[in-house]
Amino acid sequence: MYYEIDSIINKLKNSKVLIIGDAMIDCSIDCELLGVASEAPVMKVKEKSKKYCLGGAANVALNLKYAKQEPVLFSIVGDDENGIILKKLMEKEGLSIDGIIVEKGRKTTIKTRYFDGIYQLFRADFEDDFDLLEDTKSTIITAIENEIKKFDIVVLSDYLKGVLSFDLIKSIVDIAHKYGKKVMVDPKDSDMAKYKNCDIIKPNELELRSMMKTCDGELSVLKSSIKEMAIKNNHEAVIVTRGKNGILAYKKDEGYEIIDAINTKVVDVCGAGDTAFAYLIAGIVSGISMENSLKLANFAAGVKVQNRGVCPIAYFQLYCNKKQIKFEELDCLRKIFYNKRIVFTNGCFDLLHAGHVYCLEEAKKAGDILIVGINTDESVKKLKGKERPVLDERDRIKMLEALACVDYVIKFSEDTPKKIISRLKPNVLVKGSDYKDKKIVGSDIVLNNGGEIKTIKMLNGYSTSKLIQRIRGLSNE
Repeated sequence: MYYEIDSIINKLKNSKVLIIGDAMIDCSIDCELLGVASEAPVMKVKEKSKKYCLGGAANVALNLKYAKQEPVLFSIVGDDENGIILKKLMEKEGLSIDGIIVEKGRKTTIKTRYFDGIYQLFRADFEDDFDLLEDTKSTIITAIENEIKKFDIVVLSDYLKGVLSFDLIKSIVDIAHKYGKKVMVDPKDSDMAKYKNCDIIKPNELELRSMMKTCDGELSVLKSSIKEMAIKNNHEAVIVTRGKNGILAYKKDEGYEIIDAINTKVVDVCGAGDTAFAYLIAGIVSGISMENSLKLANFAAGVKVQNRGVCPIAYFQLYCNKKQIKFEELDCLRKIFYNKRIVFTNGCFDLLHAGHVYCLEEAKKAGDILIVGINTDESVKKLKGKERPVLDERDRIKMLEALACVDYVIKFSEDTPKKIISRLKPNVLVKGSDYKDKKIVGSDIVLNNGGEIKTIKMLNGYSTSKLIQRIRGLSNE
């Protein structure tokens, strides 16, 4: 379903978000099934690869960063190897670890999922879920009191791993309201009194039904439940994510909102709630209406479920009619598509013709994600002469965006895209076969990073220069 999502994304503003909650590691292990084990009637698997990602409150923080926000996370890790890994993951993503407190004797939470292709086989958790030490709580409260003026909103991400106890939540809410800051919470506890006075609460449907002690999932019952919850616990809004049934929300003085789920292929729902929560926060703190913030959150979750495992979703992945990315977004793109085969090619693409389309379609076949570099008008003039380009860069980019085989477009003003290739480090660099005996710019970078160079045979009879000459010749007749 299309919600004019592009215009909503363009309204996102850069805001400072304080997050308190349960940070964890999500570990994905790719396996090969080897059949039944000899010692017991269980499956035997062979581990092929392992990847660590940020999970829980840390995943919310990362999604917020990719949604144009400035998140700061307050959380706890143990004095163990996983605690070190979690902090390194945060630093790698450019997230501050100043709010991460080490509590001795505690296990850092890690969820390990085993996969056979896109299919999850099972999950193993390693964690402690007891309350924080009183000294740790005091440290968090003092830090929040000292820092809260810097932030635009306060977020609680509760995974019931011990960080957000009843008393700590009350202290946080009191401090936030003292300084005029709203509090949003993603809850897990079935005791809804724990979140009393939080301004906005976002349970999923199962969590809501657990809180309200009902097994009835009928829409009328859910609507009655969220209104009752809002009144009883003094919530400004209650928002319920319902998976394939979309989102149901109730806001005081405005009533209900029902947002239908987008029609998409579901690969893996892990982390979708974090993504939806992050984009809901980003929308609300940016001053976007509740309705449009819900649409943004719903759409972002719909993009997330198309990807395996826990992973952040960047705002530029949500555009429906825009594929252009900026140079500074390449690191983010590379991280998001870590498990994809990225293909890069480039050109002027002045007067897009069938030869161009053929080459781009063939380039896409070499991998999963095709990124096309395009020369700016200034660059084209240097390469082709003062009468070129015939079409300006805005029109040339628009035509490339319209092609189904093109995933992203990036412009460059230099003579060559070497700077882009150095930052992106694509798996495959593609050029036309007319470059076969020439030095392909960036080939050394790609090969040194284990990638490959692919040349595509050009279609006969297609040349932009000859096409322009032909047009000019016809115009002079």
